Amino acid sequence: MILGGLLAFALTNPARADCLPGQACQSQLDFLLNAEQAADKGGTLQPAENAGLKISIGGEEFSGLLPQGGPELLNQVEIQVKYDGLDISRQLNVSIVPERHTIQENKPVAFHASWNYGEWIERAELRIYHKLDKASPGAVAIPLETVPVDEKGDAYWLPPVGYSDNDELVYTLRVYDAGGRFDETFPLGLRINGGDERFESKGKVSALGEGEDRTAVSNIPINGGKVTVYGHNVPVGYLVDVLGRQVPVDPDGSFASATILQSGNHVVGVSVRKPGEGKGLEIEREISIPASDWFYVGIADVTLGKRLGRDSKLLTPAAPGEYDSVYRKGRVAFYLKGKVQGRYLITAAMDTREQDLGSMFTNLDAKDPRQLLRRLDPDDYYAVYGDDSTTLEDAPTSGKFYIRIEEGKSRVMWGNFRTSFNGVELVRFDRGLYGASAELRSKATTSMGETAGSLSAFAAQPGTLPQRDEFRGTGGSVYFLRRQDITIGSEQLFIEERDSVTGLVVVRKSLRAGTDYEMDYIQGIVILADPLASTVSSGGAVLSPTLGGNENHLVVNYEYSPAASSVDGYSYGGRAQVWLNDHVRLGLTGISENTGQADQLLYGADLVLRYSAKTYFEFEWARSNGNGFGAVTSTDGGFIFDTTGALPANTGDADAWRAKAVLDLADLSGGAIQGSVGVHYQQGDKGYNAPGKTLTNSERIWGAFAEIGSNDTTRMALRYDETISGNGSRRQEGSAELHHRLNDRWSVTLGANHSLVNGSTGSDGNGSRTDTGIRVDHKVSETLDIWAIGQVTAARSGSRERNDRIGIGAEKDFTDKITGSAEVSYGTSGIGLLASLAYNPTESDRYHIGYRMTPDTTAGDLDAYNPFSSDYGAVVFGATRKLSDSLSMRSEENYDLIGSQRSLTHTYGLTYTPDPEWKISGGVEAGEIRDAKNGDFNRIAASGVVGYKGDGRSASLRLEARFENGLSDDARDRNTYLVTAKSGLDYSQDWRFLASIDAAISQSGQDTILDGDYIEGSIGFAYRPVDNDRLNALFKYTYLHDLPGAQQVNAQNVDNGPRQRSHILSADFDYALNERLSVGGKYGLRIGDVSY
Repeated sequence: MILGGLLAFALTNPARADCLPGQACQSQLDFLLNAEQAADKGGTLQPAENAGLKISIGGEEFSGLLPQGGPELLNQVEIQVKYDGLDISRQLNVSIVPERHTIQENKPVAFHASWNYGEWIERAELRIYHKLDKASPGAVAIPLETVPVDEKGDAYWLPPVGYSDNDELVYTLRVYDAGGRFDETFPLGLRINGGDERFESKGKVSALGEGEDRTAVSNIPINGGKVTVYGHNVPVGYLVDVLGRQVPVDPDGSFASATILQSGNHVVGVSVRKPGEGKGLEIEREISIPASDWFYVGIADVTLGKRLGRDSKLLTPAAPGEYDSVYRKGRVAFYLKGKVQGRYLITAAMDTREQDLGSMFTNLDAKDPRQLLRRLDPDDYYAVYGDDSTTLEDAPTSGKFYIRIEEGKSRVMWGNFRTSFNGVELVRFDRGLYGASAELRSKATTSMGETAGSLSAFAAQPGTLPQRDEFRGTGGSVYFLRRQDITIGSEQLFIEERDSVTGLVVVRKSLRAGTDYEMDYIQGIVILADPLASTVSSGGAVLSPTLGGNENHLVVNYEYSPAASSVDGYSYGGRAQVWLNDHVRLGLTGISENTGQADQLLYGADLVLRYSAKTYFEFEWARSNGNGFGAVTSTDGGFIFDTTGALPANTGDADAWRAKAVLDLADLSGGAIQGSVGVHYQQGDKGYNAPGKTLTNSERIWGAFAEIGSNDTTRMALRYDETISGNGSRRQEGSAELHHRLNDRWSVTLGANHSLVNGSTGSDGNGSRTDTGIRVDHKVSETLDIWAIGQVTAARSGSRERNDRIGIGAEKDFTDKITGSAEVSYGTSGIGLLASLAYNPTESDRYHIGYRMTPDTTAGDLDAYNPFSSDYGAVVFGATRKLSDSLSMRSEENYDLIGSQRSLTHTYGLTYTPDPEWKISGGVEAGEIRDAKNGDFNRIAASGVVGYKGDGRSASLRLEARFENGLSDDARDRNTYLVTAKSGLDYSQDWRFLASIDAAISQSGQDTILDGDYIEGSIGFAYRPVDNDRLNALFKYTYLHDLPGAQQVNAQNVDNGPRQRSHILSADFDYALNERLSVGGKYGLRIGDVSY
């Protein structure tokens, strides 16, 4: 929370008022900074009283008197030690050394692990998984191999001979405490080839992953405080040891090491030495980490006034009663953070805002109606601030008061929070609310790492309404929300991969603000970091006519404030779950919404029976009462919305339940047979309504699968899914595949697929069809694979078309980080072409460009194919199954809403592994989007991204274009263009420059009133001198052009909002006349116009 006004008090560590948390005592720091410079001068240092320092050079200890002599190269070394008793953010990471994605079988591979809470870690291990077994963080899976990690964080693995080149592996780091609890990192990808060593990484990597955090599962309770040692000007080739552990030094001679230590007295030792030589610089500092530590700051303002003069009564107040003839106003605000008994962390804040003294402390729990100002992005003030800072809102609240009490992973709080119930599908509830919230978790865990028991509860008087928007992927990255004027920080975004037959979610990925997406809260616009394709490639021996597979959807949950009416209701709910032992879990969930507009009661129970990691049974039952708020869907990025499941008022009780059972054949056969079999069933009554699941008709979904591998060379896969709706529509699909590896070079796959569609209104047709196919793969070399496919329709009925097809394909590894593939086929439904090129510069980044010509394009007539005509395909192409976590290019000013993402390397400006200077990616997508409610339409979309980041310079440019053409009329005709660009330049340490533009222009084929445009461009300068702080200046110019989409609802609850255009100029300067007096000035100018 940012507090303004007159500083009244700021105290921390009352016993040592000169020491601030997160900062060493200045007297000690001054002594440290000059210690090494005095090493060769034989001078006597006079440390401050009780400095508590002991220094030794070359192993000879002294106190206050430095011996003569010592390496001259160490004269310029700067070392600082500090501790923060309130920050215990853990860091856990692992990577391959040197960094690469492909390794060779039967050749040792080195891994390096890093962590900053070694006092709690009893042992560590590297775990190798099949990728599909470890598809998500925290997934229960059995590793293929487990490799011990030594105390220095090093591990070595010898990949065995015999892994298939098609097998994708992942690896994680797991660390255990003395009680058997463990933490684990996110999985990282790995591929094994047969021994080609051409792709060994030759680049120099200082310390990949040091200072970064990839924790996915955290169960180890930690407390105490964080000690940070950082330094500069370390000579080339010298080693740095901190607390007995070697830390990396970046190419500029800088290093940083953060370690969490338990409360009590510690000696922090730092050594800078040359390998093979005993003589060097050694510093030791005695520190004490208190069990209780406090930091607080506050302000108190009182304003007394009287209106004088005979004409004072003629003045018109800005608001009725705001200023009487005699007025007394005041403001009290504070921020507090403290640790109690080494276990409890308390964060509290209050800001009464300026108001009458008599009402200053009333309604502390009420929401502030002026929170619109909080919805402004910090970059809307100035484009660049020049201080390389990161802002963390540690006490987010929509009212006057905030408090949060934490112990380990448990917490109770009052303020802004997000609800999220994990482990259930029928009673999901994702909202951003203001009120009371509690998360209580037991410290005990099961043998597989789950918390033994947990309780989540909340109660809120929201004052806002929830909204759920579901977007089918468009192949682009810009999406217009249904509402404008969105409550800041309330959004929760997910990418869901849904089964094309059942609609069930196969993979759900949560997106992170600032990394995976950016949002304009006023205009209601989401811009993803990466374009989202419409479908996921299905693969296999039998291809569908459209080469399509599962569907990608962007789900956005958020809150908005209606302007025309108030929301007086309340919302409360909770979830409790407990593992009775390692095999049985029980859960209860309940939610109540009372808003007066869409009251709803939703509750349910769930059960998990688990025999082993892959043999389990799960059951869930839920009941809803009330029509709720439903959701809206869009297939064109938010220009045309559809209300999903519009239920009548006063909807009564409706039930839904699901069950799933999976059996690991290895458990049944004692390991003789590998594979698994399973069955799932889900049923819902008409009128059932829960977030993400609204049924206007009853529904029944069931299916079964079997994946069996009798040995290393043969495996079989069977699958069947069926969906039956109460309105008579029905869809079923079954498939069977048999894969056999003939030898190390050849393999063959046989497949069959049967589908039935009844009651469909789309272009897919009705009736049944049975297809059979074969695929032959040949490994030409360790870097080249080729294959051939052939399939034929064995039987069909109704209006279903034949699906005969032949084709060939190839995949080539050009380098360790660049892979290309292509496939071309021809059949009764037309030409099919897939091509892609992928570049993986680091473990976290993936850039790819793809193209797919869909078979339904020409119905078999190649000469008639025209990709830019209205007849250019049936489904999306250029999709990939992996929805990567690739990091976006960031500006120098970051804003964190709820929660934080911290990096030691970012904080101290270290570069252990330099990023590639150039980043290039692109994609093309074309096909037919089937929309039974608003009409089918064809789409072609293209996107390209170019990014550069060098010393003091950065630039990025993204261009996207999407062309849509309705199949029945021009209602779905639309052309959409997107341009985002950003350029930054550091003239020097004093001057910074940043320019950016975001433009989204959409043109309807019907009428200009249906267009939607959004253009915002800005230029900013910052003058922030480093050597003195006398003059600081900021400047910004912004151009804004906004035409909301035709169906986008603004704050006044009306659509088709007005067009606005503005030029905004602002400048701000501050000049220090002396140490106590500063003068400042601000200038703002806006020239704009509005048209209706």
